[in-house]
Amino acid sequence: SPVSDNVCWVSGASGKVLRTTNKGVTWTSVGGTIPTSLPLYCISAWDANNAIVTGTTSGGVMSLYATTNGGTTWTLGSTHAGFGDDLWMTSATNGYYIGDPISGNWDMMATTNAGINWSAWATVPTTNTSGTYNNAACFFGSQVWFESVGLSAIHYSSNMGLNWSTQTIPLSEITAIAFVSSTRG
Repeated sequence: SPVSDNVCWVSGASGKVLRTTNKGVTWTSVGGTIPTSLPLYCISAWDANNAIVTGTTSGGVMSLYATTNGGTTWTLGSTHAGFGDDLWMTSATNGYYIGDPISGNWDMMATTNAGINWSAWATVPTTNTSGTYNNAACFFGSQVWFESVGLSAIHYSSNMGLNWSTQTIPLSEITAIAFVSSTRG
């Protein structure tokens, strides 16, 4: 999760979070209080101090952690059954989460207090049971796009999740979405 020319965060297996503040010349382990047994799949950061990360155990329990002090300590903000696919921070306090479908709807949550608390963000029905690829959604201003594995579908919101539309496209396996402007991707 690059946040500037100097700062970037990465996450991975065994609760590992690394951060650079010097363009990748050196990387510091900043996993802090995240359990080393938790594989981490998604990370989104706002700056050198604020980041959110999601991990899922082999038993299918998803956990969302947040830091506001550069990774020295992490606070568990949410945990429930499921798998976390996408994270995005729009400010130091606001973040968004997209997870695999639960009971016929995408698992979608938002935070307004830097990942300490999470609540339902949007309701988007789906027949998909596989989810979406990790870190494959695209957030651009108030626009959001994410794909459905195996359904040839792209979900789109022009107003940060208040309303959603779904477009079917002629690709059998969409793995990621990227936009460089509000109309070109």
